[in-house]
Amino acid sequence: MYRFSIASNDWVLRFTANLELDDDERETIIQSMMYIGPKLGGFSHGDSFIIFDENMGVIVFLVEKIPAFILTVLTVVSEDAWFVKRNSTIDPYPNKGNK
Repeated sequence: MYRFSIASNDWVLRFTANLELDDDERETIIQSMMYIGPKLGGFSHGDSFIIFDENMGVIVFLVEKIPAFILTVLTVVSEDAWFVKRNSTIDPYPNKGNK
């Protein structure tokens, strides 16, 4: 669990218990708060947002504002688990690994 302040709000950043990340990945997520931080006030309680990271994939966050300002990292989805639905087919997303 990590704490940081944005404007007059003190936030907690936490990771779900089932999420296994190494120290570098956690640091990447923590550092991203410096850039997204000013935008957090625009999210309502219960909103979610994602960040695309070139190395990790999609990072999914949940915003809580009641009873405290909490950001939870729900999961990280690597590019090999991305899919695109087109009409009646689902294909792997055209990423680095399967172009």
